[in-house]
Amino acid sequence: MAQDITRGPTRNPTRSRLNSPGLSGMGWTDAAEMLNGRLAMIGFVLAIATELLTGQGVIGQIQALLPK
Repeated sequence: MAQDITRGPTRNPTRSRLNSPGLSGMGWTDAAEMLNGRLAMIGFVLAIATELLTGQGVIGQIQALLPK
């Protein structure tokens, strides 16, 4: 059976570890984790792009912003 690739993998919410009773109400939802992961990936790409453009790593850029 062919999987619809436009929707991504299907998930069974009853088997998700994020839906356990101890973590409910704390913001640990599948949607929140997907957003967090996507924002982290964007951050890594931007950090690498900035390093390529400026020639300084992330630590060097932070040190340049701090007063001496």
